Amino acid sequence: MLKGLLARYYRTTYTRLLAKLASGSMLHVDETEAHLRTGRGYVWVFASIEDVAYVHRSNREGEFLKDLLRGFDGVLISDFYAVYDSLAYPQQKCLIHLIRDLNQILLANAYDGEVQAATQSFGHLLRQIEHGLKKHRPARHENEV
Repeated sequence: MLKGLLARYYRTTYTRLLAKLASGSMLHVDETEAHLRTGRGYVWVFASIEDVAYVHRSNREGEFLKDLLRGFDGVLISDFYAVYDSLAYPQQKCLIHLIRDLNQILLANAYDGEVQAATQSFGHLLRQIEHGLKKHRPARHENEV
């Protein structure tokens, strides 16, 4: 009963927070499975530099994103889940998700020379860029990228 009461009380604040996130210049979005007493659901997270909101959905389908993000004209930062590709926003893929996915591909194909070469080259590039960022000269890596 208390949860329902608080949900109704903060509904306006929550709606304003989602609208603020959708009006920003960039938005991180991700989803994860949530195990519930009566089954499972999905928690979607929407974050800017200053704000974050969580949305619970009963499934992983992303149709609701079009309504939720109506009016958004910034850059959407996400993982490689295909539902994000259907959204008509400029997008950037999350580097941490890319590294995780490459690690999984490498583990699954440990004896594949092409996979090893590609992941090693990418790792080498990231180490060079990280060093360049520390020196405040990331533009020098433009050709390698």
